[in-house]
Amino acid sequence: MEKKIIPILIPLKKVKSEAGLCNVFGAIRQTTIAVILLACLFLGVTPLFAAEKKGETSTGKKMLIVEGRGWVNLVTFPGEFVCAYKTEKKEHPKVWGVTYFPRVFANTLTRIGSGVNDVLVGPWYVLATKDATPLTRRLDLPDYVWNKE
Repeated sequence: MEKKIIPILIPLKKVKSEAGLCNVFGAIRQTTIAVILLACLFLGVTPLFAAEKKGETSTGKKMLIVEGRGWVNLVTFPGEFVCAYKTEKKEHPKVWGVTYFPRVFANTLTRIGSGVNDVLVGPWYVLATKDATPLTRRLDLPDYVWNKE
């Protein structure tokens, strides 16, 4: 004669109020333990995803980097006055007073133009071509004011 196993559903405690997980599990301590165990269960998953795309930056992240660089260039363009002064003193020690103003004018316009381009056009350009090179680098200026030429 065969014995048949009949599954029985064990009812949970009846929840009278809508207080959340604490009523389902019975106590705050049990809820805390359950949440910690679930967190530990999913801790090992993140390295698996990181190993697949090692070294590559996603397009969305590149777009945010380009837009951030543009806002930084728009805010810090007055630093070109100091950087141009240092550069002209070093490159043209005798006539730096004559070459300083054209250098400041050109660098400031380049920095502002690169910032506006990075904020308005740059993210869409990165999306289309995957190229995040700023205009300042193409025009022989560093990416930021505080970087050395």
